[in-house]
Amino acid sequence: MLPFQRVGRAHPTAAAPSMLEAGGGAIVNISSLVGRVAGRGWAAYGTAKAALSHYTRLAALVLAPRIRVNAIEPGSIATSALDGASTPEIIEKLESAIPLRRMGDPEHIAATVLYLVSPAGAYVTGKILEVDGGSQLPPPAFDRRTCTPYGSMDQPNPPRARHSRRSGMPGGPRCPAPGA
Repeated sequence: MLPFQRVGRAHPTAAAPSMLEAGGGAIVNISSLVGRVAGRGWAAYGTAKAALSHYTRLAALVLAPRIRVNAIEPGSIATSALDGASTPEIIEKLESAIPLRRMGDPEHIAATVLYLVSPAGAYVTGKILEVDGGSQLPPPAFDRRTCTPYGSMDQPNPPRARHSRRSGMPGGPRCPAPGA
């Protein structure tokens, strides 16, 4: 068994009795975006993280109302885990796929943990918060700048795109109806 699998399973179970004696608390598990998306070479890690996310929801039900249990799913975070496996070209490609056009910092994960354990997060339990710079947002269905639907001759069709006549964005341009 890998260390992340042991910690993911044991942490909530080990902490709960002492937290209940103290009157309650909050548990935050660190899952991963890889637990929700398929990718070659990530079968064991992705499966373990998907299980941890599901376990988080189950533990939230079991331990409520005195203990809140949530998880964070980090996306691409600039940590030492990327040092040996990434070239500047790979980092550039990763960042270009993230809507915020940059990788996250460990401080973003720490701030999310602080939110979840603070009074500000007191009404949040059983949730998996994605801290990924928007990398799992669906692609736009319509190019607001040109009023061109993706999938036309000018633009490649991104996956999961839905076509509409308008940009759908407040203050965005209204595109004319086809044939108008």
